[in-house]
Amino acid sequence: MEQTLGLTDQPRAIVIHEKDGRRHAHVVWSRIDADMMRAINLPFYKTKLMELSKELFLENGWELPNGYRVDKGKNPLNFTLAEWQQAKRLGIDPREVKQTLQGAWQASDNLQAFQHALEERGYFLARGDRRGFVVIDLENKVYSLSRYAGVKNKDLKSKLSEPERLPDVGQTQRLVYQRVSRQLRAYIAQKKAELKKEMEPLRTQAMDISRRQRVDRKVTELKLRERERNEVKERAGRFRRGLGMIFDVLTGRLFKLRRQNEQEAAKAYLRDKAHREQSSNTQLRERQKIQLKIDALKSQHRDARVALARQVGQTLQDLRRNEHEREHGREREGPELEM
Repeated sequence: MEQTLGLTDQPRAIVIHEKDGRRHAHVVWSRIDADMMRAINLPFYKTKLMELSKELFLENGWELPNGYRVDKGKNPLNFTLAEWQQAKRLGIDPREVKQTLQGAWQASDNLQAFQHALEERGYFLARGDRRGFVVIDLENKVYSLSRYAGVKNKDLKSKLSEPERLPDVGQTQRLVYQRVSRQLRAYIAQKKAELKKEMEPLRTQAMDISRRQRVDRKVTELKLRERERNEVKERAGRFRRGLGMIFDVLTGRLFKLRRQNEQEAAKAYLRDKAHREQSSNTQLRERQKIQLKIDALKSQHRDARVALARQVGQTLQDLRRNEHEREHGREREGPELEM
């Protein structure tokens, strides 16, 4: 990166830290050219780093991401900041929303099939305020179908016809509340509360481990520095002063002591470095264990939410089928005649 951006020999700082059991690094370079007293220009630095990244993938034989391919394959998991912020407020992963809507769209070829596919996943099609297509979830939150499914409006109308055929958002939201039983809505809230309750001791444990390890690192560092000071003092005490130093120079003893001290200092440095790395790796493995439990719990509750969405979708399908059968039953019986 230094060579690519023209920052060779510039001062830099590397910060390595850990989050959720993963270790990664941040690098900061100084752009100030001390000789010329001016800032180094970084034209097209994002493009250069993208090219460098692609080269690293190719050199190491790693699978090339779609965004780096020649065909610029569109990644269905890409989403805008607005979509991300909305999903965060709702407590839903926007990648899950996008995948769900895109999967339903690709699996259907007409309006009825698309509605069926959506309801199987706990989503409902409606007419938006601007005469477009929107999707409503089990909590009556509204998503733009064109934006989340990645489909143009003309393609939506080609497959689904005009949105005027659909109920508006208010009608659909009322329909969702009418057809989803109170027990299932309570179960959604219950699962969220269960996740929060089960996650709390794990997060507390993770914080306790982090605090304890922070103290252990400080104590270890103090001990290493104290030992380093004592060893430096011991090595310095080997040199004599006055006539003794002159005699050591003449006999060559001074130079032997210097080489001996340099070798011992290098070994001490490598020893302390290995000790720090071993301690850091031990702490990392300890944090990863608790993070695996947190990830497993999240996955468990995510699977439960998916199962619930399917259950709700099946309930609504049953209700719609029953209504359809009742309507056809009335048509077969014919209109009532007044006598």
